[in-house]
Amino acid sequence: MASVRASTSRLSLEDWDSLAPLSTRETSSASRVNTLAQDKPLPPKLAALHQPTSRPTTPTPLHRKGSRIDLATLLNSPGGSPRPSSAAAPSRPLPITSETSESVLDLAEPIATTQQFHDWFARVEQGMEREQEEIYRTHLSELDEYIESCEMVLEQLDDARGLLSEMEANYRFVEDNSRALQLACETMLDEQKHLIEVTEAIGARLEYFRELETATRMLNLPGETLVLQDDFLNMLDRLDVSLDYLKANRDFKDAEIYIIRFQQCLTRAMTLIKMYFVSVIRKLTSEVQEKMTGKELSETALTALLFTKFSSTAETLRILIFELEKRARIEPTEYNSLLQDCYSTWFASRGALLAGTLAEEIRRMDPGSADLIKLARTGCNHLRSVAMSEWSLYRIVFTTGEPQLYSFLESLCDYLYDSLRPRILHEPKLEVLCELCTVLGAMMALDVENGASDDEDDSDAEREEADDVVALPGAASKFSNIASARNSISRLKFSQLLQTILQDSQTRLVFRAQAVIQSEVLYFVPAPADLDYPKKLVTEGGASGEAEGALGMWTEDERLRDAEIGGFRVPREEVMGSWYPSLKRTVWVLSKLNTYVNNTIFEDFAGEAVTLCRQSLTSASNQISTREGNSKIDGQLFLIRHLLLLKEMVRSVDMVHIERAADFSTVTDALVNLLKNTSVIFNPNALFELAAKGIPSFAETMTDAKTDLDKTLKEACESLISDSSATIALPIRAFLDKCTTYLSSPTGKDLPSQLWATSEAVIKLHEEFQATLEAQAGEVVGKLKVYLNDRKTIGVLLPPLLEEIVDTYSTYYNLIRSEYDFATSSSLLTPTVVKDKLVAVQ
Repeated sequence: MASVRASTSRLSLEDWDSLAPLSTRETSSASRVNTLAQDKPLPPKLAALHQPTSRPTTPTPLHRKGSRIDLATLLNSPGGSPRPSSAAAPSRPLPITSETSESVLDLAEPIATTQQFHDWFARVEQGMEREQEEIYRTHLSELDEYIESCEMVLEQLDDARGLLSEMEANYRFVEDNSRALQLACETMLDEQKHLIEVTEAIGARLEYFRELETATRMLNLPGETLVLQDDFLNMLDRLDVSLDYLKANRDFKDAEIYIIRFQQCLTRAMTLIKMYFVSVIRKLTSEVQEKMTGKELSETALTALLFTKFSSTAETLRILIFELEKRARIEPTEYNSLLQDCYSTWFASRGALLAGTLAEEIRRMDPGSADLIKLARTGCNHLRSVAMSEWSLYRIVFTTGEPQLYSFLESLCDYLYDSLRPRILHEPKLEVLCELCTVLGAMMALDVENGASDDEDDSDAEREEADDVVALPGAASKFSNIASARNSISRLKFSQLLQTILQDSQTRLVFRAQAVIQSEVLYFVPAPADLDYPKKLVTEGGASGEAEGALGMWTEDERLRDAEIGGFRVPREEVMGSWYPSLKRTVWVLSKLNTYVNNTIFEDFAGEAVTLCRQSLTSASNQISTREGNSKIDGQLFLIRHLLLLKEMVRSVDMVHIERAADFSTVTDALVNLLKNTSVIFNPNALFELAAKGIPSFAETMTDAKTDLDKTLKEACESLISDSSATIALPIRAFLDKCTTYLSSPTGKDLPSQLWATSEAVIKLHEEFQATLEAQAGEVVGKLKVYLNDRKTIGVLLPPLLEEIVDTYSTYYNLIRSEYDFATSSSLLTPTVVKDKLVAVQ
């Protein structure tokens, strides 16, 4: 039965213990119930027989009337129940019937005979046996009752198990049906949710289509003030959203038709904005012109009419114009014409109002007779003030159109430009042109200086405007978009308006600089004092206190400072006192152009100026060499000195110039070949060949003024070394030339036999060379120090010069040793001794 009951349960006791652990209190209660359950009650039929008594080892018969059998003794007997004695329930004894005792002990009549006695004794004996067996019969009957009770309990347990199985099956049936019902309900809920979503999605999509009717109804209302109504801006936003949605979903039914209609609505709305803007601006312009006509207005009143009146109206206009600008950026072909009409109206109105005041202000400046610098400074300041005000007013209304705005401002600048340009083109003084470029550069530099403050002012102005935007409903919510869009227009770059004037000034400056270089450098005619070298170096160079190194151009502090700054450098005026005038003028012109023109123009001009200056210095060198009291070495040192100065001045300037020229040699060759064979002139193939081969080529020619300068400097140094060594070793060199000519002739065998080459003549020649060597070498070294005044440069030129003198003497010494006797050769100085003497001269 235990196995059967276990099979009907889903979980075992161990599973229950692990899945439902009991607390201490629950465990104590379960133990108590278990203890109480051990005392099992007797069946109702046996409860009356239960009485507490000690269990006898064998049934004890009761011989008195009314005695009862102890049921506990029966139950604890070996054939009874296996319950322990401590748990045995009390039982009552079974009664002995009175019929048995009376029938045995009671005599109906006294015993008279032996037979009666034996009969009576037999009855007594049977009664005693019956009484002894009655206990077992009673116990057996009790066992039968117990068996019946147990069978009844088992039947009831079987019935209960059947009911439990039926309940379990019913539970499973209910559970399965519940799950199916739950699944069906969830499916229905999902379907309901899906249907709701579909309905909402369809409704949301239909909203885009319904906007057409709302927009059409609003746009059909009469009057230009429609753009000021409450829902106009919101309607525009909804039209944009609907149009974008339909363009993204062109597969919807009638989507293309609705797109066209939405675009028509937007076009009509933008046209209404344009018409309202044009009407308001023209009305304002006419009102201002009426108040300005024939009246002398103060500057404050004029500013209020020209700017304040427009700025007060611009608060309303800018939100509408922003809507037009936003759509013109997205679809320029559709709305750009409308926006251009707004630009044209604005600039035409502003130009009509400002033209008279600007022309009158320029006339007050007297451009015909006023000083050019003063006219430029005053006119540019006034134009900058007007341009800044106009720029600020434009930014209040528009967020785009910067190129058109600059074109309009340039047209305002034409009033000043028309007065300045003739004066600039006829200005002959280079200094005035440089000062004019300085004024214009200072005006341009104001853009950089005022950049940070302008940004702060713009942010403050935007915050104030955000507080003041109340003209249109819903405008405050759109102001953030307008403010971000306004950043697309940067602050005013007044330098861009001055570019035309600056370019004219720079063009005139370059033209005048070229004229100065041509007249005062290339065609410079020096005075005798300009060619008085080296006297000029001794007097003016000493007075200026030239520093040692770099030809005295820079002090140590100036060299360090200029190394950090870089660029074209100009030395102090007192340093240039000993310079040749053409070099000084070249450096002055280059310093002016370096400041006022861009690098490309400056580099091209510098290359030309350096070339012309080099030619002027070469010409001056030749004149100095032929002056009375000077030698060729003076001219060479003059040229080397000034070429080194010029090289140092243009060291940081790139003067590479590339020229492209057409080469028509291939065209000429092709035509010659065609004319040689006249029979094929009208042949199409010949014409095609001429077209293919007759294309001119373009050759690039690169010139570098620095390279030419270095080449000329190198030639001058080599010429100096050669001429100086030839002058010092002139007797020896002449003797060597004669010896070379004689020894190379067929009869040249005995050199000492010649009258001009005797031992005495050789010794005399050596003594003359030895006597003049130190003096002539010292004179050359002294001139090097006077002209160059730079140990490093002298250290570069002097060693090759001395080496060439030593080489000439070595040739002479070796010739004497090979052609003359020991006495003659031993009287000569060795080349080493000669070299030591030359080194000592330094």
